[in-house]
Amino acid sequence: MNSSAPVVGSYTVSQFATLVAQMMSEIQNTVSAVRSEDVDRHLQMFLRLNPPRFEDWLMRFEKTFDGMQCPSDRKVLLAVFLLEDEAERWWMGQQEEKFQGKRNSLITWEELSEVFRSWFIPPSARQQMQEIFLRLVQGSKTVMQYKVEFTVLGIYAP
Repeated sequence: MNSSAPVVGSYTVSQFATLVAQMMSEIQNTVSAVRSEDVDRHLQMFLRLNPPRFEDWLMRFEKTFDGMQCPSDRKVLLAVFLLEDEAERWWMGQQEEKFQGKRNSLITWEELSEVFRSWFIPPSARQQMQEIFLRLVQGSKTVMQYKVEFTVLGIYAP
């Protein structure tokens, strides 16, 4: 019989249980720090707006957050709440590696966005999009078409 602890993903069962306990503690602390009706109101509003699960993630979340006038300190908590399966495992790894286990409530939306972009948009793709942005001209496009393309590509060329 093997004496090593069972493994779930890249975590042993005891590490996984500790992680779950930490997450539950974080949720408990967050709920105690914010009035209960505010948490419920924001979560209910967030879910009613049917935010994306993963595809077009950042852009759709930002639009949803703007539409619901979501407080900055709630964005990461609400977004992470919807992560499932591989996306949730990815975030747990990023939270541990990039943020040294920092609680979600202490991570800013800008920090999460940067980690997301650096992981899912390879440097070569970012470079290519930046070059397209730098060569962008209106040409025969309408002002609105040009503005949309400028805005979409602009995130790659700060």
